[in-house]
Amino acid sequence: MPLFPSWHFREMSRGEMNVDPVHDEFFKAQDLADAIVREAIQNSLDARRGHSTVRVRFRFATGVNALPSSVAAQYLRGLESHLEIPAHEEMPFLVVEDSGTRGLTGDPGEDPELDERGGAGRDRNDFYYFWRNVGRSGKGELDRGRWGLGKAAFSVSSRIHTMFGLTHRFDDGRRLLLGQSVLKSHVLESQRFAPYGFFANVGRDEFPYAIDDREAIARFAIDFGLERDEPGLSIVVPFHREDDLRFEQVVASAIRQYFYPMTRGDLVVTVEDSGRRETISSRTIDSVADAAVARLSALTRWSLALAPEEWVTIAEPPDGAPKWREDAIPADQLEILRPRFEQGDRLAFRVRLPVRRKRSARAASSYFDVVLEKDESLKRGEHHFIRRGITIPEVRSPRDKPVRALLVADDEELSSFLGDAENPAHSDWSERNDKIRTVYDNGAWTLRYVKNAIAHLAGLLSTPPAGRNPDLVLR
Repeated sequence: MPLFPSWHFREMSRGEMNVDPVHDEFFKAQDLADAIVREAIQNSLDARRGHSTVRVRFRFATGVNALPSSVAAQYLRGLESHLEIPAHEEMPFLVVEDSGTRGLTGDPGEDPELDERGGAGRDRNDFYYFWRNVGRSGKGELDRGRWGLGKAAFSVSSRIHTMFGLTHRFDDGRRLLLGQSVLKSHVLESQRFAPYGFFANVGRDEFPYAIDDREAIARFAIDFGLERDEPGLSIVVPFHREDDLRFEQVVASAIRQYFYPMTRGDLVVTVEDSGRRETISSRTIDSVADAAVARLSALTRWSLALAPEEWVTIAEPPDGAPKWREDAIPADQLEILRPRFEQGDRLAFRVRLPVRRKRSARAASSYFDVVLEKDESLKRGEHHFIRRGITIPEVRSPRDKPVRALLVADDEELSSFLGDAENPAHSDWSERNDKIRTVYDNGAWTLRYVKNAIAHLAGLLSTPPAGRNPDLVLR
C-alpha cells in the first residue's frame, strides 16, 4: 500500500458555475520574489509565539539537491492526469519554513462556519483559513495580512501551481501534512473537475483530511530536508519558478522589506542555495545590506535605544478632521530643534492621533512614531512607512526635503486602522478602501495626517530662507 494518498480533485456537477482562480493575475503585476518574501514572512510574524524571535528559512534545492524522479513520483501520483508535469529527471523545489511561531492551529477536520462545535467564542482556526479559504481571512485586526490572498504566492511560485505544507503545532504537538494544487476547472474523460486539488486523505464527503501518519510525515521531512523539530510551518514549492526566484533576489527582498524587525531583533532570515548560505539578523544586517539600508538600520537602532524623555511629543490635533498646523511644534521648542536638525542630528517624534470609529462614544487615543535625520546628499526624501514590522513601500507623500525618515505604527488602534487602508498586496494605504469610508469618522483625513507626517515635520524643522516668515509652512 502506498505511503502517501493520491491527489484528489472534486468532480463538479453538471450546470455548476465555472469560476477559475485568478491568483496569477493578482501576482503578475508584482515581482515574484518580493511577493513570496513579503507574504511568507508576514504570515510568520503574524503567527509569532509570544516574544520569540521568528526565524524564516528559504532553501533552494536544484541540480544535485533536487528530488530524484523516483522519489518525486510518490508526491505527484494522481496529479499527472490533471496537468502537464515538467519532463525533468528530478524535482527542483523551494522550501520556506519558520520557527518561533504557533504553526497552523485549530481543528483540522472542522469547518468552523458550518460545524455546530465551531462558530463564535472558539479559538481561531488558522488551519481552516490557510487551506480552505481564498480572499477570506481569519486573521485579527492587528495582523499584517488580512486579505486571505497571501498564501496564493506559494502556488503561483510553482510551475505546476502546487504546494505542500507540513505544520508542527505548539498547542497539541501534532504534525499535519497537506498539499494543494490550484489549477482551473478542467474536463477529463467527459467529467469536469474543480480547480482545487488536494494531497490528502479524502473522506466519503470529499472533505480533504490532513495526513497525520507518523511514518509518512517523517518520510516527507527527510525527502525535502525539513527542519521541523519545533513548532512552525514548512512550505514546499515543487518546480519553483527558477527564473523569477533566485538566491540574490530573495536576500535583497528580505532586507528591503523587513529591515526593521530584523534590526529590532524580532526576525532572522536565512537563505540557502547550493552550498551558499546567508543569515540576516540584527547582528549581520549591516554587513549584508547595501549602504542605504545600513543607514536605515542605524537610524532604527538609535530610535530603539532612546530614553522616553528624549522623544518629542506632538499633541493630538483639535477635535474634528485631523490637520497639520503651524503650531504642531511650539515655537520655543522649535527654536531648539531647528539647529539640531540642520546640523544633521537625529530627531524622534511621538505623534498623538485619535482614531474614531463610527457610532463609538469617543475616539480611541493612539500614536505613531517618526524618526528622521537631514542628509543633504539625498536628491529627494527617503520616507519609509512601517506597520507592525512590514514595510509598506508605495505610500505616496511629499518628499521635497532631503530627509531620511521612518514612520512606525505599532499601536493597536492605529495599526488596525492602517490595516483597513491597505491594499491586498500590502504595498499602499488608500483612503478609498471601503472600511476607511464606512467604519471610521474622518477616515480619509486621518490617513492623510499619517501619510503627510514626515513631510510636514521636515517642513517645520527646516530653517526658512531669509525674509520668509518662519511660521509659514505647507499645510
